[in-house]
Amino acid sequence: MSQHRWRAGVLTLLIASVLLGAAPADAAPADGKKKYPWERPPGPIAGVWRVTCADSAGMTVHVVVDSKRASGVIKHVGAARRFGYRSGEQIFKNLKPNYEGRWSGHHKWRDVSGTVRWDPIFFEASAMRLDALMTTDNCFRRMPRVK
Repeated sequence: MSQHRWRAGVLTLLIASVLLGAAPADAAPADGKKKYPWERPPGPIAGVWRVTCADSAGMTVHVVVDSKRASGVIKHVGAARRFGYRSGEQIFKNLKPNYEGRWSGHHKWRDVSGTVRWDPIFFEASAMRLDALMTTDNCFRRMPRVK
């Protein structure tokens, strides 16, 4: 097998694992023990966060952590109602910490035509801000914590 085909195969497997939600090789162990000395604890993602885009103004998301996974439901829907979102609906799922202290998982994306899909998302959480580092939806960038 040529080196080019081998690299293409590895890249395909990596992309598939991200899109299908498989745990990355660098995922933090479920038992909380460090695999590497440079590992950081996961950022404080639990709490209520306000989305930052005008299209979904007023939407807040309540994120809870259960053991080592997190999920988020819509607390207040705001202007995002026009996309079909509802209060109490799950919008983040399978969020897992990695060795860098960041979270990765999926978010529910909708458009006005009714299309729904679960897209990958990567977060960095601090005491006052939840920032989507990679996402298809700008509403989840630099979200402030709701007090």
